[in-house]
Amino acid sequence: MSFPLGRFGIALACAWLTLLFLAIGFPYELVGQRLVDRVNQASGVQLEMDDLGPYLSLAGPGFQASHVSLRLADGTRWQFRRARIRPAWSTSWFRMDAAIQLAFDGDIGRIEGTLTTGDTPGFDGVVSNVDLARLPLDSFVPGADLEGILNGEIDLQWRDGVLQGRVVLGATQGLLAGDLFPVPLPFESLQGEFSFDGKSMIEVTKLELQSPLLTAQLAGTIGMASSFAVAPLALQLKLEAKGSVREALQSAGIRSNRTGKTRLRIEGTVANPKIR
Repeated sequence: MSFPLGRFGIALACAWLTLLFLAIGFPYELVGQRLVDRVNQASGVQLEMDDLGPYLSLAGPGFQASHVSLRLADGTRWQFRRARIRPAWSTSWFRMDAAIQLAFDGDIGRIEGTLTTGDTPGFDGVVSNVDLARLPLDSFVPGADLEGILNGEIDLQWRDGVLQGRVVLGATQGLLAGDLFPVPLPFESLQGEFSFDGKSMIEVTKLELQSPLLTAQLAGTIGMASSFAVAPLALQLKLEAKGSVREALQSAGIRSNRTGKTRLRIEGTVANPKIR
């Protein structure tokens, strides 16, 4: 019984504190805006929101807002219906480094996790039910259209001027299309694991596609460059194609053995890949 009572006590205390702050005119908008400013400074994105006010949770009081916009460094803008921000439970506060719990919800999906500040800022969280069709992927990979629902885990830190960490993503029941693909390719599963160590822009530990028409495994590196579009590629691709996809690949000059299997090197850049 002690655990439920403890949780009830925390919730009750949060409620009383919030009512007290409201009664004495606690400046929620001012404090909330300062918290938003800390998020912007630590993440490098521009967070904008309206109707900032208090909310309660078992983990403590925080702030929520509507009409939320996340603008990335390249100008890409993501819209969310609601955001919730609160101080996170973390030992980093003892080092005078803020830890901020974030949750964004919208038609595009959900992003939730902890943003840490200080000498090694980072983000540890998850993305869930992200609609890939709503993402501006053409800004990163021109000529690629992607549909499906994405879920994943993100654990990244900015250490000594170098991005480090790991990202694991998985999409289901989707479609690959666009100029990069000879025919539209429905897929059952697209699973990826990516590492960041400062030696390359991205290390593709693995990227696996399962489709009725094609199975593929990709690994290698995307090198450093001034922008993602011109980043050099050093990738190894294994394919097993079937039916119309196999015929389309053969028409494009990509040969395979009797079972439709082939190995390829992908060089060039992200915007202009070369298949060897």
